[in-house]
Formats: sequence, C-alpha cells, structure tokens
Amino acid sequence: MDSCTTALFALNEVILSVFSATHSEDEQVSQPSKLTPKDIGYIPNGWVDAINCVEREKWLEAAHKELAAQIKNGTWRAVDRKSNKTNRKPLTLRWVFNIKKDDGRYKARLVARGFNQIKDVDFHEVYAVVAKPMSFKVFCAIAAALNWFLHHLDIKTAFLNADIKEAIYIELPENQVAGGAQQIASETKKITRLAPILGDKIGLLMRTVYGLKQSPREWYMLLHDALLSIGFQKIHADHSVFVKWLGKGTISIYVLVYVDDILILTPSKEAIAAFIAELSKHFNLTDKGLVTEYLGIEVIRKGSSIGLSQKKFITAMLHQYGMQHSKPVSTPFNEKEPLIPATEQATPAECKLYQERVGKIIWLMVSTRGDISYAAIQLAKHARNPSQQHEQALKRLFRYLLGTINHCIWFKSDHQSALHGYCDADHVGPHSTNGISTSGFVFRLAGGPISWASKKQACVALSSTESEYIAQALAVQEARWLILLLNELRMQDHGLLRKPVVIHADNTGAIALAKNPEYHARTKHIAVRYHFLRQEVSSGSVTLEYIPTQEQAADGFTKPLGATAFRRFIDQLGLRPNT
Repeated sequence: MDSCTTALFALNEVILSVFSATHSEDEQVSQPSKLTPKDIGYIPNGWVDAINCVEREKWLEAAHKELAAQIKNGTWRAVDRKSNKTNRKPLTLRWVFNIKKDDGRYKARLVARGFNQIKDVDFHEVYAVVAKPMSFKVFCAIAAALNWFLHHLDIKTAFLNADIKEAIYIELPENQVAGGAQQIASETKKITRLAPILGDKIGLLMRTVYGLKQSPREWYMLLHDALLSIGFQKIHADHSVFVKWLGKGTISIYVLVYVDDILILTPSKEAIAAFIAELSKHFNLTDKGLVTEYLGIEVIRKGSSIGLSQKKFITAMLHQYGMQHSKPVSTPFNEKEPLIPATEQATPAECKLYQERVGKIIWLMVSTRGDISYAAIQLAKHARNPSQQHEQALKRLFRYLLGTINHCIWFKSDHQSALHGYCDADHVGPHSTNGISTSGFVFRLAGGPISWASKKQACVALSSTESEYIAQALAVQEARWLILLLNELRMQDHGLLRKPVVIHADNTGAIALAKNPEYHARTKHIAVRYHFLRQEVSSGSVTLEYIPTQEQAADGFTKPLGATAFRRFIDQLGLRPNT
C-alpha cells in the first residue's frame, strides 16, 4: 500500500504487542487514557509497576498462570551459567501486561527481549503466515450467503508449544522468574514452589517464547503440521486457509488461522465438534463458540445477515485522542482543500503521534472501513513530515468516524451474491500530484465489500482512457487472486463464483481497449505489463461492463466527494448502520 505500509505494520505490532519481537524496555501495551496505578483497569508497565498498583492481586494471578504454563510446557530448563558455550550473553526478559478486550481477562506474558538477537546466530527464518484481511471477509460473506456456521477457537499459550532449533539462553532476573514465582506463590497461596531456580543459574530455552524473532514462524509451522496430520490441505491463494472435505467431498470444513486465533467455516455442527476433538489432541484450546469478535472486529449475526463492525476500536481511538465530543461531519475529506507538503520540519514527537494515529486509521480502513480509503491514503503521504493542515485533515476524519461509528459491512444472501467488482480512475484530478492519477476498485461478495484499494498510479497517464485502463489492470490483478481463492474453496458449486467475473467500469474507451487487441497510435506507449488485462478478458476469466458514473461504486476511492455523492458512494459500497 505504498506509503501506508510502514504505518500499517507499526499498528499491527501495537495490536499484537504481546507477540512482538521488538519490545524495548520502556515500551508497553497501549494504556487507557488518563489512568494511573490507583485506577481500576490500569495496565502496568513491567513487574514493579504491577506489584505496586491497586489491582496487584489480579496481575499476580495472571503472572502465576503464565509461569505455570511455561513450566508445564518445559519452555526452559535451569542450567549453570558456565554451560553457555555460545559466546552470547543470555537474553533478558520482561513482563508485558494487558487486559483482553473481548472478555476482560487480565493477561501477563514473560517476554524475551528479542531485539538483541543476531541473525544467523540466534535465528534464521522469521516469516510467518497470517490470514489476509480479505480472506476473513470472504469467510464471513460465505457464512452469510450459505447460512453456514462461523466458529471461533483460541489456542492457549500458543508460542510455548513450538520447539526451538537454536541454542538460546535467557537470564532469570530476580523478582521476575525465581523471586517472582516465590512471591506469587506466597501471595496467591496456590503453589509452594513454581520455579526451581537457585544460585547463579540461567535458562536454556527448549521452546519458543514470546518476543523471539523466530517464535511466530515456528508456531505457524507446528500448527501447519498438526492440521495436515488430521487431513487438512493448505490452499495456494492464502497459506493461512486450510480445507478438508468430508462425506465424499459433499461437506467441507474451512479453517482460517491468525497466529493463535482460529476461525472455522462449515455447514456441519458435527464437523466442528470432530475438528475440536482432533485439534485438542495437539494443543490446549479455548472454545469461544460462534464468533462474536475476531482480531478486534465485532461480528454481528442477524438472521441470515452478518455484519462487521469496529465500533469498539473507533470509540477507544476517539477517547484516546480526545475527539469523542467533537462535532461530526458528513465526509472524511474536504474536497475543496488538497493537502500540500509541509514547508517546515515537524518535531520527532509530532511525527510519531501523527504516524501512530494514521496507522490506526489504516488498520481501520483495511479491516472494515473502505469508505475512508482515499482520505487515509492522502494523510499517509505526509506521515514523515505532517503540518498543521494535515493535523486538521486528520481531525476531520476522526469527526467523520464519530458520526458514522455504527456503520458496518453487511453480507447477506441475495441475487447479487456472486463475486463482482467495480473500478475507476481520476485522471489528473485537482488533488493529484505531478500529474499522477489515482486508481480505485472494490469487489463485492454476498452483497458486501471484501476487497478494495485506493492507489496512486505508477506513471503519468496521457488521457482519461489510459488512466482508466491502468485502473482496470489493477482491478483484474485483484480479481485473479479472488477467483483463485474462491475456486479453491469450491464456491462455484454454490453460485458465489461465476465466470467470467464482471468488473464494472465507466469509461467506454478503456473497456474497448481491453477487449480489442488492435494497434492504436494513441495507446502504443502503454506499458506491456498493463496489457495482461486483455489476456484475462480474452480467456473468459473476467469481463468488463459499462456502468454510469452515478452507479460506480469505486468512485470514492479515486477522489474526495461532496456530501450527496459520498452518501451514494457508501450505500453502493455496502456500508450501513447497525440499527
């Protein structure tokens, strides 16, 4: 997503901070605004903070559970310090605390300071697969369209299950493992001896722990092997999706994996029970039942419809930045005021705060709120040096979210359930820079959006036809992946994938150019890579159909719109309030 990628990754690390391998000693999980150690709900920053706050008993209990889990799993064993032959100092640990937003549980994690690890010494491969946001929405769309079950599992202390290949030693600091365990034991009166660490000992890791750079990958590979051993297959389109066919292929069960969160999609209750029983032989599971929240996204089921909302996330964000009492506006971006680069350099603190807020906006955009895509991308362009104008534009976006806080993506079974898309471009609009146009697309399934983008084109288009043609090529790239995904899920058997997939565009010249391979003097300069569009059209994979601009659901991804046009855009997008 170009300039937004860094901000998005930064946000993911905040959300998954307990799994992150890049915590510094001073970092902590996001603190509810204005809370102090004397307040209920305060999240302590480290061990000393935890044992001195008003809810110390709850945090001690959480730490007790974490230590018990590590010892039960054989996560590390005590060894003499002189047994460390690696010439590497043992990694130090720290406590990370948090309160689970979905059920209010107090959580403690003993995390390694993995930022001190050295590549090819302490770790090798680190890439770990996680579910794509589009795959999650596809699961929800299928569940709504076919009235299937959507079930949620959580794997307890996931990272502590995977064996570690490298020899890594850890310090067991006083009051955190050895002394901390004894203090927990005496204060909670639950155990008499939790951590048998005496004298000058260090720990040799036997399993991965939170904070190590290789932990996510080793955990994914362990879960991957477990799923394959019970008859699942990994699909090519998304390696976080696994499928299993039952009853001679007439019944299917699909599994979506995001670290330790597992989503099950199937028409059969019996298949769910059988899967849980099989996976329980490998891991300690928490059965959360029918999904109500996944990765911070609320899943609302009303009859045969499924809605996706991030009201809780938006509410918390607005409170964090003091925008909860601001005046709502009807659009996320001022169509009459293009953003211009700053003339003075912002301070590091100003840049950090701006990037933090834009990162959260982008996470929201990627997950459920395609309506803010154009505004979010424009704000992200100035993340390195924000000005007062950019600050005001960001606050306007917060005000828009306040007014649309109840808006959800809705999926349902209707006559437009099959995959179809819309694409558009704004040729050198008033908000473009250096003559570069903006492309936009959205794909819908079961009446709701599953994939969308607002993206600056890579070259200067010499005409509106050319810019629309480039936008069509971008949309067809996404269509190609979605077709692969739905095909591997056998959704053509259920009417959710019909070829050719229709993509709606509002430029007849660009449509003709895609369908007609003849040589044209005005288009001979267009990069060859965009002409794969013709190949996809001629193969029957996709087809382009004209649609009037007023019915173009991708219009709001390419430029800012006025209030009337924007209301039409969000309606066409498939966003509606949860009433």
